[in-house]
Amino acid sequence: MHFFKRFYLLGSIVLASIIPMLTITHYVEPIVNEYEALPNNMPIEAYPTEIAIEATPILSLETILWIIYGIGVVLFALRFAVNLFKLYQRISENERVPQRSFIYVLLKDYRIPHSFFKYLFLNKSKFENNTIPKEVLLHEETHAKQLHSLDIIIVELLQIVFWFHPLVYILKHHIKLNHEFLADQAVLNQGTEAKNYQSILLQFSSGTQEYQFSSAINYSSIKKRFTVMKTQTSKTRMWLSTLLILPIIAILFFSFTEREYVQREKPDTTKAIKKELEKANTYKLEYVGENIIEVYLKKYEQYESLRVKKPHYINKSNEEQKEMDALFSDLGGMYFRMSKTNKAKVKRPIPPILPYAKITLNGKTYFKKKSELSEQEKSTLPPPPPPSTKKTKGGPNDGDTQEVYNPSFIEYVIEMEELGASFYLDDKKITSDEAKAIAKNNKGKRTAMTTQRDENGQYLVKLSSSENKTLYARSIELKILNNNAYLIDGIKATKKTFVEVLNQLHQDITFEERNKIMNIHVSSSHTISDKETWFIYNSLQDYGFYRIVTPNQEINRVKGNTPFAIESHISKQQNATKEQITEYNTWAKKLNKKNNNLDKVHENDKHEGYLIISPKDFKYYKSIYDKMSEKQKRESEPLPQGVLLVQKQDMPQKNATKTQLATYNKLAKYYNSMIEEGGNIRIQMKDVEKMKYIYGLMSDKQKKSAEPFPDFPKPPPPPEPATIQVIEEQDIPIPPPAVDAPEPIEIIEEGGIMPPPPPPAPESPLDFVIRMAKTNAKFYFNNKPVSSDKAIELLKNSTKLNVSAKNTGTKQPLIYISENQ
Repeated sequence: MHFFKRFYLLGSIVLASIIPMLTITHYVEPIVNEYEALPNNMPIEAYPTEIAIEATPILSLETILWIIYGIGVVLFALRFAVNLFKLYQRISENERVPQRSFIYVLLKDYRIPHSFFKYLFLNKSKFENNTIPKEVLLHEETHAKQLHSLDIIIVELLQIVFWFHPLVYILKHHIKLNHEFLADQAVLNQGTEAKNYQSILLQFSSGTQEYQFSSAINYSSIKKRFTVMKTQTSKTRMWLSTLLILPIIAILFFSFTEREYVQREKPDTTKAIKKELEKANTYKLEYVGENIIEVYLKKYEQYESLRVKKPHYINKSNEEQKEMDALFSDLGGMYFRMSKTNKAKVKRPIPPILPYAKITLNGKTYFKKKSELSEQEKSTLPPPPPPSTKKTKGGPNDGDTQEVYNPSFIEYVIEMEELGASFYLDDKKITSDEAKAIAKNNKGKRTAMTTQRDENGQYLVKLSSSENKTLYARSIELKILNNNAYLIDGIKATKKTFVEVLNQLHQDITFEERNKIMNIHVSSSHTISDKETWFIYNSLQDYGFYRIVTPNQEINRVKGNTPFAIESHISKQQNATKEQITEYNTWAKKLNKKNNNLDKVHENDKHEGYLIISPKDFKYYKSIYDKMSEKQKRESEPLPQGVLLVQKQDMPQKNATKTQLATYNKLAKYYNSMIEEGGNIRIQMKDVEKMKYIYGLMSDKQKKSAEPFPDFPKPPPPPEPATIQVIEEQDIPIPPPAVDAPEPIEIIEEGGIMPPPPPPAPESPLDFVIRMAKTNAKFYFNNKPVSSDKAIELLKNSTKLNVSAKNTGTKQPLIYISENQ
């Protein structure tokens, strides 16, 4: 059993080295891929790509790993050479005594007996006194006789190359241990009693000294060896273990060998075509050129030899790909310019890229099998081209050149009829005669046509009238270059010419159709900012699109989402400049002064005890504040507190922050203690409003842990609100007050001063619209643009209209008027 295990361990090294180098060749039948029968030349699409040249680092990760590996190889090689030299030195410097086929090397210093090939190393005094048991000598002679040192040399060399692999050390340990089992078995087979032999092993073992290349009695393996001595392996188990090797080898072979798929060639294809050509020579044929068939066959044979040659087209060099593209283009043009009779005698060229498709998505270009494409990847493929028209009739005629002739609509329908195709008009099946009638009566009318195969491989020709044409997904590749430049489907553009270049593309479909099928794929060699995405988004509004896809977001027109807010990247900008800080401080100081004297501010400039801040100004100066470093913020005016009116939205409300909770608890505790003590209570209006606002932000959990809202005296009922509220859509939403927030209170100053008069009535919708008309605002009624005069007239005639305003960040706000639902 141990003898088999020795060769099993050594064989595993050999198999591990050989199996990955083997190749399984699969011969498959050639796949005949026929083109869709589209009556136009087959173009070879160019995929312009811009390759960013990156500076190569001096020390890449790969280089560093190779250096570490090289250092390890050198160290282990030196270790191997040193140990080998020590053995040589030990043999040459000590007395050698020949004994049969072995040589005893007598050592002056005490060492446990060990061996290296035919050399047995023994202590000189013990050997001369004959105190070394014969079992020990027989043990070491077995090591030498069975060439165990050869196994160790092999493993040591393997360790030099694969020093980083942990399995090498495990394999080395098991090989050495198996050597000891073999030597022990040889001693016991000579009739030595196991107990006596075990006692001798204990006397001559040592756990303090290691011999790298020699076989020695090792104390660390004694326990395992004693156990093996007592175990008797049955022959059945031994045979089962041996047979188990076969399926293991088979599994490893099929798991780690390389597979190569080779098409079976049909050597008689060209001969058969030539024979058919000889038969055709007896008839009068219409040729575009004198020797079109011969030229086609030569090019076809040359092209096929390149196509079937490994590796596949997508893995060939650029020179080979260009050569194949040129041949394929020539063959495609020649084939579709042939007469039907000539076409029947040759084969159509198979596209070199099949069965793969070239995909450009999210800034990456790669190849993938068509059968494995996702819906998103399919949307990037160009739609099948419409049928082209010929410049002459009844062709090919004698006067036609290769540049002039293309099969006409009617010729294409006849050809597909001969191939047994089924015809459909606006998804309704029609006969081939009806299809030919449509082609004959076309007379330049726009009729879309697509050709495809069904599950059984039969052709399906689908026609659609201009009123019911089928729309296919289209895409535009938009590459963002440096210095505000772009590459739009291969056409260079700047920010000024962006829309102009865009309007040159896909003008065969309308704005509404582009909104349904047009996908814009944006890519760049650097991070695309939200500001850049907003520029592209706004530039596409008048052109039309279905969705915009960038590496980090997707804007879908149907879903109604817009790009990320530009503020999301403000934190990555540089610090604010001195001029910006000065400008901010002037604005903030003015508003903070108003906040400190809020009671002197006009009521129209306040809302619920807070100063109303211009949304446009706030957005601008907030962006400057966000750019500031922490030091700049400490040295500048604090960000003013105020309120921005926004359009009411059904959206989830955020919880109050820790700072807001601390402010609320401080104020609530202060007023609750005053209410408990009784007497006159001095209440600040802005404190009450601030508590109401923060209390409305709190979640139920926050309300339970916070101070109870002060029980202020209830005021008289508030006046009725206006029927129509004019609101503006701004950046900072103010959520509606909580459902369980307490009623507003009446503030009575100490000293019996009467409460202030009620605020003036809010501006009416009509007055608001008139004021907005003076600012050159744009007006919409039920999402349709109207003039300012029309908007004023609508409000004069009806008081049941909703009015809302949207700030676009420009000097021209948008005013939306809609009817109550």
